[in-house]
Amino acid sequence: MEKKEAFNPFAEDINKQLLDALCIWIGSNLDSNIGWTELVAQSNLSHTQLQYLFTRHKQTTPMTYIRKLREDSKKTVYTEKIKYAMLSATN
Repeated sequence: MEKKEAFNPFAEDINKQLLDALCIWIGSNLDSNIGWTELVAQSNLSHTQLQYLFTRHKQTTPMTYIRKLREDSKKTVYTEKIKYAMLSATN
């Protein structure tokens, strides 16, 4: 298993990389039940560290970020279905 960088409140570049990696994981697992337990386990960061990183770099909380991604994903799927239906109706 690859060793992950540790959270350092003064190392913004490393912290941003940790957050980016976690956000990629979140995006890949939106269909799963993602809660605090999963976020802490995946990131090796504490609840407080996660709150800090999301607030600092995403201007939101982790749970709000996940809800927003899910909503956006559903909107995209719905929009694609509408486009497909419109294209099918014209052919």
